[in-house]
Amino acid sequence: MHCFDDPRHLLIEDEIILSKFDAHSFGTRNKNWHHKHQYVVGPHRALKLDVVPWLCPLSFALWNPRSLFTNACVQHCASTQYVSELVKSHDFVGLVGTQSTVEAISMLPNVLPRSHLYFCTHISRRKGGVMFAVSRVHIDKCVGFGCYSLMNGRLLHFWSDSAFGSLDFFVAYLDPSDSNEQIRALGILRKHIRKGAHTLLAGDWNFVCIELDRVKSNLESGELYNKKQASEWARLFPEFAEFEQPLYTCIYTGGCSRIDRVYSSCSPLENSTIASACNLLVPPIGLSDHFVVSCRYFDSHISQSIVQPWITCTPLYKEMLDDFVIKSDLEVGKLANNPVSLVEQINSLQICMHRASKIVRSSNRCVPPKTLQHKIVVVSSFVRSLGLGKHEHCQALQEIYEALRCVPLVSWKESQGFRDLRTHFNDLQHQVTFERAKTHTKEDDEQGFVEFGGIGTAYSTLY
Repeated sequence: MHCFDDPRHLLIEDEIILSKFDAHSFGTRNKNWHHKHQYVVGPHRALKLDVVPWLCPLSFALWNPRSLFTNACVQHCASTQYVSELVKSHDFVGLVGTQSTVEAISMLPNVLPRSHLYFCTHISRRKGGVMFAVSRVHIDKCVGFGCYSLMNGRLLHFWSDSAFGSLDFFVAYLDPSDSNEQIRALGILRKHIRKGAHTLLAGDWNFVCIELDRVKSNLESGELYNKKQASEWARLFPEFAEFEQPLYTCIYTGGCSRIDRVYSSCSPLENSTIASACNLLVPPIGLSDHFVVSCRYFDSHISQSIVQPWITCTPLYKEMLDDFVIKSDLEVGKLANNPVSLVEQINSLQICMHRASKIVRSSNRCVPPKTLQHKIVVVSSFVRSLGLGKHEHCQALQEIYEALRCVPLVSWKESQGFRDLRTHFNDLQHQVTFERAKTHTKEDDEQGFVEFGGIGTAYSTLY
């Protein structure tokens, strides 16, 4: 594993450690690190000590860029530039499928922001590879931290301890071609989870847990063919809760899937002290067939007590406040001699402002699809919500996309509207194939292993 923890992002000589769980662990030690930080190479040295969860405001992004190191110059520059934008806007960033090598990684230190530390694993130039970026602001709060890899670079574990508690990240890119290796990776991951620490599991897992998390090109969910992995996940991680994100994260020739997921070890009771959100971000067209999964923890009290400036500029917000003023006949001058009535009117106005703010946020959760890929995701996600019985999600998607409105929410499988939607979905896929064939040009012969796909946003939670 390489760690860019020098201010100039110089590569540091590797140290290799064999962990007690029979998985190779790689790490680097920064001898010039500030004395108040204890950087430990490999697994946590006090795995048996009781720790408490560190639940704090943070932002985390997960993305499979389908290689950061393509030989095509335009592709490489666009990918690294977008990764830099993700790093600047998130405290932690996990990248999977980087397809890095020790030689290829040397081009990154001068490109990525120096506000973060970077840990990288390498498998080969054509598969695997994980990178994890950690904000130096987070490191400054720690009294100890460490990072190491497992499964020959398929899993990466970052742990940190502070006076506030303990926070751990696992970033995974499981082998898509070997189900037995996927199951073995889940077992190894489980053994390395620290009891009591707030642990986030994120990755391109390359399997789904329910049938509706994968849909074919004809909008049929089909059979759950990775039942062993799903069963093992349910057995090993029953206490982990997924960040709610109802849309598909990956589009491919055969359909769509939700193989990119993020989980938290904190229970709903522990999470009640802080608010959370998750949405899909839009990578530039042509970089990857995966969405960016962006998760946040934020202070719920601050979020509820402040009306964001952009909300006050929306016509809907202004209309609701105007209605309140008209209905209440609010005139501060007339109430000046009656302080009690004035306070009551001001309190009512504040309640109206917060309600209007909430309605504006809800109305902006989904935006009308404009690109073909965006429409494909909206349609497939609508069918998934139908199968799960989440009618509120279905109605929200029907509001933004007219093609969905002909499908009834009850007895939808046998309806004419659903058959028409299947035809529409096939047409969208044909159009995407035609556009890709028309616009795709290779810069060199070695670029073929990098997949291309333009993805539009389909879900936008406003933090």
